[in-house]
Amino acid sequence: MEKFQVFLDDEATAGFEELTGHKAYGELAKRYFKELYDFPPSAWGDVHRKEGQNYFKSDNHVIFDIQGKILLDGQGHYIGLKITRFRLRKKE
Repeated sequence: MEKFQVFLDDEATAGFEELTGHKAYGELAKRYFKELYDFPPSAWGDVHRKEGQNYFKSDNHVIFDIQGKILLDGQGHYIGLKITRFRLRKKE
């Protein structure tokens, strides 16, 4: 079986890079990103279906707003996640 892949679109990349450079949030952002490879991160993530597509979003108790589209193989197994948003949930 192929390893699960996580991709960031341009907006998510910009948000993630900004967070990883932040003194207070950088290491935590990296940890949450790494946890996406053990998909789904049941401790803090939600998988849902909308308009025939599968999506992922971080739970409201998580400091980061992480959202994306789930990629499936032909048998409906998770093979990847395209992150479209990775930012701090509340502005400082």
